[in-house]
Amino acid sequence: MIVIERILFLKKISIFSSLSSYELRKIAEVVSEEDFAAGEILFSEGDFGDCMYLVIEGKISIFTGKPPAIKILAGFEKGNFFGEMGLYDDKPRAASAMADQNSKVLVLRKGEFCDLISEFPMVALGIMKELNNRIRATNKKLHIIEKNVVDSSSRLYSRDYFIDCMKNQLNRARNDKTLVSFLM
Repeated sequence: MIVIERILFLKKISIFSSLSSYELRKIAEVVSEEDFAAGEILFSEGDFGDCMYLVIEGKISIFTGKPPAIKILAGFEKGNFFGEMGLYDDKPRAASAMADQNSKVLVLRKGEFCDLISEFPMVALGIMKELNNRIRATNKKLHIIEKNVVDSSSRLYSRDYFIDCMKNQLNRARNDKTLVSFLM
């Protein structure tokens, strides 16, 4: 992908859409392009994170856990970005990323990002706005989950949630061939 193609691609991504052509060119010049085969791991939970990924083509899944107990948290396709927390903090990755199909991504590393935001603060603002949107969406999902789990009048677990928990415990005991007992 040549620089002009990168600029046109970056312009379509929400966090960069308000930037000028000059600012987009600066970003396009510092990102690197990487290819990942289907099934290839981009990074693992616990790894040091120092970059953000922008999906050019393919599909990437974000997951936690180890096989066979993997939980898919999100999927990203062309025009999406992920791993942005690695630009802001020095904490380990909270999840793993894997290419679901052959994929191509642009990678923005922390060093280049810091240089960019010192010259173009709007880059950081664009990412912060999108992070805010993601936090709002997560809060909305948590609120829906809480409504289904906790009975608002009694502040106790709802009957349906309690029954689901008991079914899970009984199934786990059956699979592990262990006994289950209840105290009243």
